[in-house]
Amino acid sequence: GVDGSDGKAKVEDGYLWTQTEQELEVVVLLPVEARSKDVSVKFRPQRIHISFASESKLSLELFERVDVDACTWTLEAGSEQKKLVVTMEKLEEAYWPRIRD
Repeated sequence: GVDGSDGKAKVEDGYLWTQTEQELEVVVLLPVEARSKDVSVKFRPQRIHISFASESKLSLELFERVDVDACTWTLEAGSEQKKLVVTMEKLEEAYWPRIRD
């Protein structure tokens, strides 16, 4: 299968990701005390940058382009860590062979 597909997350250094032909989802673990106001997610057509408490957590040059206006993020509570879930809509429907360019 293709990396990150069939509901199986692909684990990378500092994050994990899954994909469908339409969407890409990136999950970054944050401390349990993380709050939305401490999180910054910047979307560009082929780049994503995530900061937490003014510290860079993840910067990726994406394999293909995403629809910046259709990108969202949520902070999900967990008992030991919080999950920052970033969802990006792909501009062209296709499975990517990898997340990075």
